[in-house]
Amino acid sequence: MTLSDSIRPPEDSSGPKDADPSARLHELVLKSLDDDQAVETVTIPLAGKSSIADHMVIASGRSTRQVASMATKLADKIKSETGRAV
Repeated sequence: MTLSDSIRPPEDSSGPKDADPSARLHELVLKSLDDDQAVETVTIPLAGKSSIADHMVIASGRSTRQVASMATKLADKIKSETGRAV
C-alpha cells in the first residue's frame, strides 16, 4: 500500500462515476503519480475553500529527472483523458 492509497477518499457508490469530473481528475493524478513511484504524495482538499480547485496534490521524487518525467507524463495523461492541455 502506498501513501496515496491511504489518503484517497472512500469511493462513493451513490452515483455514476462520470458524475464528478473533479474527482475523476484527482484519481487520474494520484494513479499517475503512484505508477511513476512518486514519494510522499499528499492531497489537500480545497472544496469549498477555493474557487479555482477542489484538490491540491503535492508529490516529490528521488531526483530532478524523475520529477520532470512525472510532470511530463502527468500532463500527457491529462491531455489524453480530458482533451485539454495543462
